[in-house]
Order: sequence, then structure tokens, then C-alpha cells
Amino acid sequence: ASKGFRLGGVNDPLNITLCSPADAALFGSFQSYDDETLWNYEIGAKANGRGFYANVAGFYNDIKNLQTTLDAGSCSSRIVFNVEKAHSMGVEAEFGFSPTTGLDLVFSGSLIEAEFDSTLPGALASATGIREGNRLASVPKFQVSASGSYEFPIAANADAYISASYSHVGNRYTQPGDQENNPRTFVHGLPFGGAPAGAATTVDLLLPSYDLVNLSLGVDFDSGLSLVLYANNLFDENALLSFDRERGGRARLGLYPTQHGGRDRLGRRRTLLLHRCLHLGRGEGPLGELVQLLGLVVRLAGHEDQQVVSHLDRGPSHQPRAVLPHAGDEGPVGRSHVLE
Repeated sequence: ASKGFRLGGVNDPLNITLCSPADAALFGSFQSYDDETLWNYEIGAKANGRGFYANVAGFYNDIKNLQTTLDAGSCSSRIVFNVEKAHSMGVEAEFGFSPTTGLDLVFSGSLIEAEFDSTLPGALASATGIREGNRLASVPKFQVSASGSYEFPIAANADAYISASYSHVGNRYTQPGDQENNPRTFVHGLPFGGAPAGAATTVDLLLPSYDLVNLSLGVDFDSGLSLVLYANNLFDENALLSFDRERGGRARLGLYPTQHGGRDRLGRRRTLLLHRCLHLGRGEGPLGELVQLLGLVVRLAGHEDQQVVSHLDRGPSHQPRAVLPHAGDEGPVGRSHVLE
């Protein structure tokens, strides 16, 4: 067993001038939030033998005063709530096999239940989704992955290899409130650009599961030279990782293949890369030392301007327009709720 905590803090002031009277009254009193604490209980087993290994674990997390970040309705602000009780529990497993020389196979998966165990009072429950039995945000119930690689000699001074990986991530919600009144209809409320005030857009806020496949082929030479061909997101999966809304959905709606703020590769469309390099420490002479610091990357496909549009920005007029996906961070998966 182990215990963790996360310090409390103070919320930024609401943008009161943008708030509807109802949202100002509902969210205006949440000016600070308390420390979060967690007790983690885990049991597991490991085994290994000739050509295999196995790791299995089960866990239970008892969370008090869970800090949950939510949109404050029409106020164009985000605030942090404390949820009195929540929990997560599940099982994780990983198995590895080496059935023959040069061949390695790894399989892993997890099954997780992460839910609130308490409900906010009155209208806050339906506005925030913080209700007993609702899921914690961004945590898929099921994940599985598999990878394999095979290495073999092709010459006295060179080895070749091929590797592949597959991952499946189950459905998620961006925010707890997305579980309430879903699918949800968003209405702008103001006439603009020829669109009536009652123009509406209906969105399913449950982010769908997705599957990713990556492949690579390579040759390693004893001289330190390596040639590698990558194929990332081989089947061009459009993995939707977050749903964004502005002013309670009155100003902007967007489904993003990555979350804002970073440059992670998870949400990128299919990309092929040819890479040539010299491994550090394996060159010969001053020229070799210099070349070790240089690499050549050739993009054969998957340029930014070839991405398929996955962000529907209605704008103030509710007229859909195409916006390229934002690059961003990988959505939290696995035990994203565990304190660090």
C-alpha cells in the first residue's frame, strides 16, 4: 500500500462579463480547492522461464477530494472542483515470448473501472457530471497492445530487423459533464452571418475507441550505419483524443486528434519516414565523430498539409469551416488518475 497527495490551490476568477446569470450563480462560489489524497493498494505476481515472462497486477485506488477540472459553462473559464470520494480499480497484465532466436513478442492489456463515488448537490450534478457512478474523465475502460520484432543476419557485417506494433484504446469522455445529456445539442443563441439564433449542432461526446498500427524495417551495419524505414499509423486512423468547446458551446466546437499544448505523434495521420544515421561512438576519426551527430530524415508522406480535416469549427455563424487538426499531447490513458 502507498499514499499520495496533491496540493490544493486557487481558481482563476471567472469571466463574469461572459457568464450567463445562471452560470455566474452556479460556478461563482468555487474560488479555491483543497488537497487531494489517495491510498493505493496493489498486488501482483511475476514469472519468467526459458523464452517467456509474465507480469500480472491488480490495484485499487481510494481517492478523497479528487481535483477535477471542468468548464464553467458559458463563462469561458475552467475551474477545479473537489469531489469528496472516487475510486479506480483494475487489472493489468504483460506477457513476453521469445519462441526462437531473434524473435520477440510482447502482449499487454488493462481493464479499469474509474468512477465517482459521490454526487455534487443540486444543479451542479447535471452541469458538471460529477455524479456517483459516472466515469472519471479520459480513462478508457479497456486497452490492449501487441508488438513483435524479428532480427536476422543478412551479411557478415550487417543485421536486418522488422518490427510491428498494435494498440487499441477504448472510448473515453473529455470531461465528466460529457456523460450528461449525451448526445448533446449546442445552440448559439444569437443570429449571426445569416444563421438564425436557434441554429443547432448535435454532437456525440463519447470519444470513440481507436486502433493504431506501426511498422518499421531496418538494417544495422557493424560500422555504425543504420537504415530504417518507418510507417506510423499505417491504416491512417483518425484518433479523436479530446472535444473542445468555448463558452459552453456557443462560440466553438471542435473534435481534435490531439490535445492542445504539445507535439506528440499519437494523433498524426499516416506517415512514412526513411532514416539514415551513424550511432554515436561508432564512427572513425574526426570526420566520423562529426557525421555521428547528423541524421537524414526524408518525409515520403504524411505532411501537415495532407492531413484530413477532423476539426469542425462552426464559428459564430454555425457555418462549418475546415480547420486543420492541432498538434498536441497524447490523451491520458491507463491510470491517468494516479497521483505522481
